[in-house]
Amino acid sequence: GYIVAAVDVRGSGASYGRYEGVYSEAETRDAYEMTEWFAAQPWCDGNVGMYGGSYLGMTQYMAASQAPPHLKAIFPSMAGFDLYSLVYTGCVFRDDFIDHWGNLTRNLDLSQPAPVVDEDPEGEKRAEAIRQHEDNWDPRVEARKTGFRDGEYYENEFRPMNPSEHIAAINRSGVPVYQWSAWFDIYTRDAFRWLENLEAPNRLTLGPWGHGTSDPKNERDRFYRIELLRWFDYWLKGIDNGVLEEPPIHYATMVDPETWTWNTADTWPLPEAKSVSYYFSEGPSGSVSSVNDGVLSPESPSQEEGEDAFQVDYTTTTGAQSRWANGCGAPMDYPDMTEYDRNGLTYTTEPLSEDIN
Repeated sequence: GYIVAAVDVRGSGASYGRYEGVYSEAETRDAYEMTEWFAAQPWCDGNVGMYGGSYLGMTQYMAASQAPPHLKAIFPSMAGFDLYSLVYTGCVFRDDFIDHWGNLTRNLDLSQPAPVVDEDPEGEKRAEAIRQHEDNWDPRVEARKTGFRDGEYYENEFRPMNPSEHIAAINRSGVPVYQWSAWFDIYTRDAFRWLENLEAPNRLTLGPWGHGTSDPKNERDRFYRIELLRWFDYWLKGIDNGVLEEPPIHYATMVDPETWTWNTADTWPLPEAKSVSYYFSEGPSGSVSSVNDGVLSPESPSQEEGEDAFQVDYTTTTGAQSRWANGCGAPMDYPDMTEYDRNGLTYTTEPLSEDIN
């Protein structure tokens, strides 16, 4: 009972124009125009929703900031909250991520165009659109031009392209939000930032997977489709399916990469959560024969100073597998770290008396 439409942002796919930068003003306004165009078509009842992940997740928030009258709900997955923290994680420029993403999008814009359509059987219009893409804004170049949150990103100031800068407008729109996220994604922290700041009805599900990976139980894709339809059935079709009567947060707790259980919560952090401070202390812990075999102790240290000397060993690494590997971030992709621990500094608690979530 749904019509699904895919839109190429300005300057990509088979669209005309120049890509002017991530979540640019022109691109965001395009989302408004397209939403209202869909709503006006004879095959549409005027109720429009949006879904998609990563870049397509963040564009939904930007679209909501424009308050299209017929945008009734969004379902962003793996969507960032703060663009600056993505580009400068911990104030360190993510050149590997930017280059990977920049090369990927550049290739998609120029070398892998959309298929021809009935109105353009020879692909002449498509070819003209692709020629216009050659002058696209290049994140590999422009992202390196600022090291500051309030600096210039390209022709314009950085802030207008940052989704978190539009919270007030998003909240004024009142568009309901269902977030789909993951514990091993690069945007896990961002998901909770959205949760803290959104005022319209909203939901959050966090699964035990990464940005682009499936899971051993095949739950990710199956649950995604179920929840997507429940959300849109309620907001677009008016079906009272109880989705708003459930706790707003669903999250997985893991024993190991292939064993998890689903839980619900009304608020985050969990009311029963306790914060415990640990301090670096002398060993041995007996847990691993590392360079120092240090201890993490709940007791405050008696000395004001201390140090462990360590010469960096670059063979001690997770390798290329991490949540930043754009699809290879699930925990089952990490190697056994035991041998690596032996070559580094470790600090370990006493064995815990019971499982913790």
